[in-house]
Amino acid sequence: MINIVIYEDEEKDADALRLLIEKYFLEINCTGNITIYKNGDAFLEDFAANKLNDVKIVFLDIFMPGTNGIDTARKLREKDKNMVVIITTTSKNHGLEGSAFLRTHRSFIVNIPYIKDIAENDFILINGTLIPIRQNDKLTVKQAYMDYVFAYTRGERS
Repeated sequence: MINIVIYEDEEKDADALRLLIEKYFLEINCTGNITIYKNGDAFLEDFAANKLNDVKIVFLDIFMPGTNGIDTARKLREKDKNMVVIITTTSKNHGLEGSAFLRTHRSFIVNIPYIKDIAENDFILINGTLIPIRQNDKLTVKQAYMDYVFAYTRGERS
């Protein structure tokens, strides 16, 4: 039995993700329990009260009422480094407002500190993985990356 939390305020998106997870459970012949939270603060209250000790995977929407997904992920990591945290979004933002994440392509969100270099059409991660940059967004994505790097070198980011 795998216990999963979906942290998503949009009902249609939460339902779509739930259906995908349930389909995957059937494919791998696994059982699971899926709990959906539509408010970040309610989720964090239950987590702080140790009501979610058996949760193994959390899907976090970035933009949520109350505490957003990025800040929630940080708080989860302070207490449980083993929980699998998967960041989700349907937003078309590329530089995710004050975070260290970039949406580089419709299928990729990259955590900026893991970027080693920029090639013409890809980011090269420190493990050697190439992450494509969507052609129409190259300038915006690369600019957001450079803004992050310069803020980091000036000590404005950790």
